[in-house]
Amino acid sequence: ISLAVVFCVVIALAVLWIRLRPGSARQSTSLAAFLRTSDAMGVPDDVALAIHHQLERWMADSGQAFAVGARDALSRYGIAPEDVDATLGLLLAACDRRTGDAPRPPLHTVAELMRYVASCPRRENA
Repeated sequence: ISLAVVFCVVIALAVLWIRLRPGSARQSTSLAAFLRTSDAMGVPDDVALAIHHQLERWMADSGQAFAVGARDALSRYGIAPEDVDATLGLLLAACDRRTGDAPRPPLHTVAELMRYVASCPRRENA
């Protein structure tokens, strides 16, 4: 009987740990909610999807899977200010876009990143 009690306590603690760990509340944020937010910002779906999937993939690769949020700081995804240009290169290629002629503004959040990529011109087919 005591073995059964210990087993039940361990299971209960495991369930609590899974539900209360950092980021678990974020998992309820869905891709549909992210797309609604990007749509309200005027960001095309192809840009929003590319950014969402890339950030989600990076987090999964690092073992820290959680939902992507438009208000998140880029640093949450391991993107330091000096890494933004390299990150943009990947995202622009994924969206078939290129950098524009105007200087790039500072980018600190996912929303700012989405707006910037959406403002970049599409690549011409050569």
